[in-house]
Amino acid sequence: MLPYFHPAAFLLLAAFPVIALSGESVWRSGIDMRRTFDSEVGVTWQEAPLRTSLANLANGQSFAILLDRRVDPDRKLTFNCQSERLEVLMLRLAEREKLGFSAVANVLYLGPPATASKLATMAALRRAEGFQATNIAARLATKKEVRWPMLAQPRDLVTEAATAYGLKVVNPADVPHDLWPAASWPAMGCADRLTLLLAGFDMTFELDPQKQQIRLLPMPPITTMDVVHTHRGEMPKAVAEIKKLFPDVTLQAEGTQLHVSAAYETQEKISRLLSGEQVRTTKVAPGQQRYSMTVEKQPAGAVVASVAKGLGKEAKFTAEIRTKLAQLVSFQVKDVTHDELLKKALEPLGLRAIVTAAAIEVVPAE
Repeated sequence: MLPYFHPAAFLLLAAFPVIALSGESVWRSGIDMRRTFDSEVGVTWQEAPLRTSLANLANGQSFAILLDRRVDPDRKLTFNCQSERLEVLMLRLAEREKLGFSAVANVLYLGPPATASKLATMAALRRAEGFQATNIAARLATKKEVRWPMLAQPRDLVTEAATAYGLKVVNPADVPHDLWPAASWPAMGCADRLTLLLAGFDMTFELDPQKQQIRLLPMPPITTMDVVHTHRGEMPKAVAEIKKLFPDVTLQAEGTQLHVSAAYETQEKISRLLSGEQVRTTKVAPGQQRYSMTVEKQPAGAVVASVAKGLGKEAKFTAEIRTKLAQLVSFQVKDVTHDELLKKALEPLGLRAIVTAAAIEVVPAE
């Protein structure tokens, strides 16, 4: 039988702080949320239910996590991510679980990639429509915290959200019956609230400001939006920098105006860039989970077992190799691939790892 070493025995985690809150939650917004995205976190989950793991991550924090109703909340999750930015952690988790990740009004969304890719853009378009409805714009933009009890029905939640802003839902029966666990979200406006509530049904809404009502309809395949940015600095330099950071965007400069077609997340970063802020792009290559950890006098086999478990693979080695893997190793790595991590742990012992689709096999180094 292959040996198993629980990773908790040797990983020194940069654990996300858990704050016990009583009464009302204190939610972050705007730049505070961006700072939260930039804060370093770390988790080690071994065969833990997905919903429980996400709840533990968000517990007591200033953001909420929405797991799409189409994702099995009890699916077992094995995932290790150490000393990473929160945004990177969520992107890697989404990639690992073949999900999509997005953020709307301080709610971090995990769900089908097709929905996640357009969710923030759809929310922004609906906010813009509400802003243009001058007779009710201020009302729709008013931010209100959101709470509901156990076994709430989403159809009722959508109706309640509309009613809270003085709107009527023309076709509430189009929301399928479902029962949801209790939840609490940060304060948000009407468009963001309805967008998130309807995301799990791949639906959105159409606003009629004159009749002050909304009609529910399927979410269209819109992943980009057109925005005109004003920039009074050196336009050629700004265009070059934007193209370097965001090569997939469509843009055209006219005087002090820059016409950009891109997803909302990209538009928001371009706006900050043009205002003089430093921005960073976050990309996660498929299949490239990275590791940052400190190991001090722990069995090399524990490293192999942890990586294998995190990748959903089997660890294989002979009895002779097992003896070598019992030797203690010490090292520190930051932002390395599993190949680099295994090499760091095994090379001093004269061993190497062969990673296949199903297993990590440890053999003598040639």
